[in-house]
Amino acid sequence: MTAPSDGDTPSIKQRAAIAARLRLAIEGSFAHWEAVPELDFESAFDAYLEEALRAETRLGFVLASQRLVAQLRNGHTGFHDDRVMRRHGRSFGLMLRPLGEAWTVTISRHAELTLGSVVETIDGAPVAETFARARRFLAASSDRAAADSLFFRRHLLPDALTLGLEGGATFTVAKGEWPVVEVPLPAVRYGERGVAVLAIASFDGPRFEAAAVGAVRTLDRDAPLVIDLRGNGGGNTPLQLLAALMDRPYRRWRSTVLSTTTLQRALGEKPEPVIYQAPRHEPVAGAHRGRLALVIDATVGSAAEDFVMPFKDNGRAVLVGDTTAGSSGQPHRLDLGDRMLAWVGAKRECFPDGSTFEGVGIAPDIRVITTPEDLACGRDPALAAALEAVR
Repeated sequence: MTAPSDGDTPSIKQRAAIAARLRLAIEGSFAHWEAVPELDFESAFDAYLEEALRAETRLGFVLASQRLVAQLRNGHTGFHDDRVMRRHGRSFGLMLRPLGEAWTVTISRHAELTLGSVVETIDGAPVAETFARARRFLAASSDRAAADSLFFRRHLLPDALTLGLEGGATFTVAKGEWPVVEVPLPAVRYGERGVAVLAIASFDGPRFEAAAVGAVRTLDRDAPLVIDLRGNGGGNTPLQLLAALMDRPYRRWRSTVLSTTTLQRALGEKPEPVIYQAPRHEPVAGAHRGRLALVIDATVGSAAEDFVMPFKDNGRAVLVGDTTAGSSGQPHRLDLGDRMLAWVGAKRECFPDGSTFEGVGIAPDIRVITTPEDLACGRDPALAAALEAVR
């Protein structure tokens, strides 16, 4: 199958306009400057402008833009071009992410490449070198989150890869078209000893929250429940689901945004930070009151972290697994035309006591690390520990 074109290269005028809009949005809305105190944004933008205007291809322009926003080191700030992704970002039919020190196959559409396979090299070089080359284009709040995103940013990788596996075998994969796997709606299943398990793979749209709330309401109010959030990268913060599970008062994030006025901008004054502490929420009548555990790991981000944090803060649930991704906050979105988008992290979240969340994540109460061997053998130690925790 012939790969689709990545589209026409934007004109000099279009690129200049996009650069101007990016700068205006970043300087006026970006709420995470404390994470990059060493960044000279003026110099970084000048270098970006020169590179963006000099780019000979659409991909080159996109990479220049992504390099700029990646310097802000924020997972809710980014640049995307749908045309470039359709041409250069097609799937390999697998997901590769680090489990501990081992880059591990966590999803595979290839019968010959099993889950839990450890990949030591890509095209003959250590995987860490491939990641290091891509890192400057990956917008993320930590190096850990950037590594987890590498195989979502496949335009940064060649069209074919030779994977060197632990033990010496090799496996070659090429970008192609794979059937889209629908994200399942949340539904209750039952684990050991009949404990209810509710897997919520996404909050990307109200139907996921509605299904989760409906599933909770089918249970006896005192029934123990495990909610598996692994793989949930966020979407819309599920406030109704949060309320349906809270049997005690709870708090949400303390947030920082930037505020400015037309007069301040005219006088050349910088936007001022404004801190907002969300009020305490009281439990609603009929909320679920059974023992509760949440299974989390580094793939849990954004709105899913908005959901997890109050349970960590007030102790309503036991958190089991690994630390979450560590990025949330409402972004300022820009439609740049011709299927290009940008977003700027316009709200910086921290825990209600003021401690840092961004780039740190939410730590579990019971740390359980899934290993490549667990995946290869079909074991799920985090889920097993969560089931034990609610008994």
